[in-house]
Amino acid sequence: MPKRRKRALVRASTTWGEPGGPFPIFVLSDDQWTEIARLSSIPIETHDARRAFENAISMFRRFEVNDSVRVPSAESRNQLEALRTEALSLLSGLARLIENPDTHFALMVARQPDDVGPFTFLQTMRRDGHRRLENAMAVLQHLANWLAIASSRVEPTKRGPDTANVYWFVAALDDVREKFTGLKITRSYKDAVSRDYIKAVCQIANPNIGTGTIDAAMKDRIGRRGRNSG
Repeated sequence: MPKRRKRALVRASTTWGEPGGPFPIFVLSDDQWTEIARLSSIPIETHDARRAFENAISMFRRFEVNDSVRVPSAESRNQLEALRTEALSLLSGLARLIENPDTHFALMVARQPDDVGPFTFLQTMRRDGHRRLENAMAVLQHLANWLAIASSRVEPTKRGPDTANVYWFVAALDDVREKFTGLKITRSYKDAVSRDYIKAVCQIANPNIGTGTIDAAMKDRIGRRGRNSG
């Protein structure tokens, strides 16, 4: 069974989306709230519940926006490899310059703009310059190695839709309904109570969420609750 990218557990909060908060709150229309209240068995006058649903939808949409700007893994690896190539090119260029006595001498006696203080004997300047050059080349080699390791650690982009956000969203909807009614998704998740309620809110959040994804997310929610209670 393929592994899903983990989404940090964030419960729907009645303070999410306050003025000055991380992003604007999603506002349910009266018709949308009436339908959710009916399907969830939450009294329609429960304003805290309405706000909790708006918060959950807002957070889900923010997750979707954040994921939409992800760079494909192949492109990320290419960028890291390109930087590694540049680091190695600089390293190779320095090595060639050292072979030239004139540029080697210039590198030895060159002083940094912020390297204030009296000039020292030429022998000391060469020794200090040689140490700086060795350090610079070591840094470039370390950078190239680091970029190579990072490139190999980039996780491959999974094909098909990323369902991690939907799994989180279904769990959040289950939390909200349980808080205000005591009801929760059970093994009989295919009944018209839980399934229709979850599906209706998912359609408001993103009409492109498929029924199969919703069913899988509900089943996952049941399984995780069972493991956590065990």
